[in-house]
Amino acid sequence: MKFKKLLFATFMLLSMAIYAQQTFPPNEVIIGTFLGKTIPLRDFATNEI
Repeated sequence: MKFKKLLFATFMLLSMAIYAQQTFPPNEVIIGTFLGKTIPLRDFATNEI
């Protein structure tokens, strides 16, 4: 009985892994634009409580 449960669990994990490998093309491709530089992260204001 324990072997059957282990075999079933292994089968389920393998079947999910195979299903997860399917890839789909993107619906939309967006190209970003350069907006300039920002200040360094260390100079941003912090919201300390």
